[in-house]
Amino acid sequence: MLKGLLSLSFLCSAIQLHAFQVVIFANPAYCGLNNGTAHASPQGGVAPYTYLWDNGATTQSIQDLAPGTYVVTVTDNSGATAQGTATIVVEANMSPYVLEERDACFGCNGRAQVVTPGFQGTPPFTYSTVPAQCSAFPATPGPNGSVYIDYLNGNQTYTITVTDANGCTGSAMADIGQIPSFYQHEAASIQPACGTASNGGFVIADLGGSAINWYVTGPNGIPQTFSFNNGPYVFSGLEAGTYTAAPYDPITGIHFWCEQDAVVVIPAIAPPCGSVSGRVFHDADQDCVFGGADVVIPWKVMTIVPGPMYALTMWDGGYTMNLPYGSFSIAQALYNE
Repeated sequence: MLKGLLSLSFLCSAIQLHAFQVVIFANPAYCGLNNGTAHASPQGGVAPYTYLWDNGATTQSIQDLAPGTYVVTVTDNSGATAQGTATIVVEANMSPYVLEERDACFGCNGRAQVVTPGFQGTPPFTYSTVPAQCSAFPATPGPNGSVYIDYLNGNQTYTITVTDANGCTGSAMADIGQIPSFYQHEAASIQPACGTASNGGFVIADLGGSAINWYVTGPNGIPQTFSFNNGPYVFSGLEAGTYTAAPYDPITGIHFWCEQDAVVVIPAIAPPCGSVSGRVFHDADQDCVFGGADVVIPWKVMTIVPGPMYALTMWDGGYTMNLPYGSFSIAQALYNE
C-alpha cells in the first residue's frame, strides 16, 4: 500500500514540474502607428526558457508591432513547449495620465504632473487645459519623461489634452484642490548694516526646509537670487533697508507653493561700527576652550543687550553680530535648552 502511494506522489510531482502555460501581456497600437508591444510570461515549467514568435523574434518581449495577432512558442529547459497569442488592437488615441496633483495655495499655483508613455505618439507633444490655465505658461519637463502643467486654480477639475506631432490626441483629468492656509517665513536673526556698507543680513531658520531657492528684493527693487542645499537660510551682503524674501520654484520661476514671503527690515548702525563673534558649544572637558570632545550647539538664539538684538548660531555653533562701539552682554535666550 505504501509503495502505491509513493508512486502516485512521484507521478503528480512529475506532472506539476513539466506542465506550464504562457500568459501574454499586450499593449495596443496607438495613433495609427506600428507601436504595439507584447510580453510573454511563462508560468510553471523549468527555467530557463527560449522564445520563438511567429514573426521570427526570439526575445521575451516584442515591440513596434502593427495591429494583428502574434503567436509565441516557449520551450522550457526540459524540452516541453507551450504557446500564447498576443492580440494587438488599434487604439485611436493616446492614454496620458496624471501622476501627481498639487493643490493651489493662496493663489493660482496648482500643478499637475502628466505622463504620456513614450511609445504611444510622435514627439514633440503640446498640452492644453480646459478650463484654461490662469497664465498661458508652457509645460515644463519633469523626471522620467513627465511634464508639469502649472498655473492651475484651486477647487477646479481640469481636462488636460496632449497632442502629438501628427495630431493624435489623448486626455487626462486633474482635480486641483485649494489649501486655505500657508506657511509664513520669518527672520530668526537680523544682522544690522554698518552705515551704508553692504554687510547686513538675516537668517530664516527653516531647518531642513524645502524652499531652497529665493528671490530677495531690497531698497533698489532689483531681485537677487540665493540658493541653498537646506535650511537655515543665511542671506548676507545686504545694505540697510526693507527686504522681501520670496521662495520660488526653480523650474518655473514662480512663487514657491504654499509659502508666504518674509518681510525683513535691516537696520543701519551709525559708524564707527564693530562686530562681536563667538561659538556656543558643550564644554565636555570644562576648560572653556573649544576642542577635543566638545560639541557645537547650532541654531540657538543669542540675546545681545542693550538692544535687545538677537543672533542665531550657525551649523558650527558660531555667530557674528555687527554692533556700534560700546559695551554689551550676550546670553543664550533660553537657559534650559
